[in-house]
Amino acid sequence: MKTSDKGKELIKSFEGCKYRPYKLSGEMYYTVGYGHTGTDVKAGYIYSREQIDKWFDADIEKFEKLVEKYNDEYNWNQNEFDALVSFAYNTGSIDYLTARGTRNRDEIKGVWLMYCHDATGNKLDGLIRRRKQELALFATPVGDILESSIEVIPHE
Repeated sequence: MKTSDKGKELIKSFEGCKYRPYKLSGEMYYTVGYGHTGTDVKAGYIYSREQIDKWFDADIEKFEKLVEKYNDEYNWNQNEFDALVSFAYNTGSIDYLTARGTRNRDEIKGVWLMYCHDATGNKLDGLIRRRKQELALFATPVGDILESSIEVIPHE
């Protein structure tokens, strides 16, 4: 399964796009684009949109695989898949959210908003907004989604 344009738009709206690498306090690597990080990002460069888009596509594939590994248990629909890829893109995994594939959909929805804290335990308004949008997408049956029903609100 692949992330839809709607799912990619959701991720990009919250990640934002930076052409100049930056390094967060305590981080080992620089970050650029839509949250791409690693040894391939060099300080002092200004990266092209083309390079940033290539990294985004490669990063998305990595997180799609993390969601796909539970597809046998859940048979995700497109909205669920997109929401989970966004969640994994931000947190690095869906293992805890799904309790390694043992939670049912209602249980997953029930714990989704618990993941609104930064690494130091502070609850962040931006993460609350992101989780609410992901959860709304996850809970929307395919075919019922209207352009206005899940509004992607850019992260501030």
